[in-house]
Amino acid sequence: MVAGVAAHGSATVPTPPRWEARRSHSSRDESSTRGRRRKRVQEKKEKKATGQHHNPKPQLVIQQRDLRDGDFQRLEVLGEGSYSVVLAARHLPSGLTVALKELSRRRLRSLNLETQLQWEINLHRTLRHPNIVRLLSYYITSTSVVLVLELCPNGTLQQKLQSMPERRFNEARASCYIGQVALGLAYLHEHGIVHRDLKPENILLDAQGVARLGDFGWSKALTTTAAVTVVESDGIEASGGGRQPGINTDDDDGEDCEEWDDGRRRPTVCGTLDYLSPELLGGTPYSYSADMWSLGALLVELLCGKPPFYRTSQRETLSAIRDEIPQLGDDGAISPLARDLALQLLQKDPNKRPTVTEVLQHPWLRRSRDRD
Repeated sequence: MVAGVAAHGSATVPTPPRWEARRSHSSRDESSTRGRRRKRVQEKKEKKATGQHHNPKPQLVIQQRDLRDGDFQRLEVLGEGSYSVVLAARHLPSGLTVALKELSRRRLRSLNLETQLQWEINLHRTLRHPNIVRLLSYYITSTSVVLVLELCPNGTLQQKLQSMPERRFNEARASCYIGQVALGLAYLHEHGIVHRDLKPENILLDAQGVARLGDFGWSKALTTTAAVTVVESDGIEASGGGRQPGINTDDDDGEDCEEWDDGRRRPTVCGTLDYLSPELLGGTPYSYSADMWSLGALLVELLCGKPPFYRTSQRETLSAIRDEIPQLGDDGAISPLARDLALQLLQKDPNKRPTVTEVLQHPWLRRSRDRD
């Protein structure tokens, strides 16, 4: 779920800042002689003349200046939520095919999510990593806030998982996805950010099938140096970011509920209860280890077809997360190495969980890299 734009109350949605296309500037040594510079220029001319000149791949950048809704040709609907719709679209001026996430301003206002979305935009647009979905730009219409995102045409990891026999992956594929997600988390943690909403629905698969983290509506800056602060052109500032997780029992639109075969719905937290760590559920201090718990829950679901604390009611799930040991399926469902990593990640005490760097060095993931 993507949350929050603007500020509470009377504040309005900020006008997008002028975003210029990024350009690469080669640094020049002030002490370089004029002759050496002429030599470099001549070498470049010779390479171009002989076909050796390197033509870099066009950067995935859309100028926000003068960005208009009419610049996009809608192609197909990729997904819908209670206050958003995601579409594949073509940016006509550049020819790029992108994903547009259109969020209803009226619904954002009624749910008090405008400031939250502002935080998410300010954070997401700074992130650059192969395992994180790129936010290219955004713009605002009279009815919607529209996020322009890098298109991941292979859908979500949740969709891929549901299409598999017995709704689970073999260990080779699961370890590949877990490794890619861990690399994305390593980047976030290195920059002082905890994701807090890691689950299959928030992991997308790009054109090559590579897993990428998306949806930073729950993200939180844990260090002062990592806090994202961007002052928009109208002076509105968003800093620190991230709403506090909590149990959602209102269930007004059903977005945060799961459908059962008999029509019952299991209410969840704002996010997915099955993936939240004990410290997030209890409102106690948390750190990057909260993401490690979620990574362990993801590992189990990819291999066993269900999260490790899956129950038929919210109350039972809460109790299991806090007090019970994880369910890892029968002995044949998960290898000893995968079981070892899962149990390390799903320790109730957050201080005993491995860091993402330690996870990437675990034999289960190293074996996967060796196969590649």
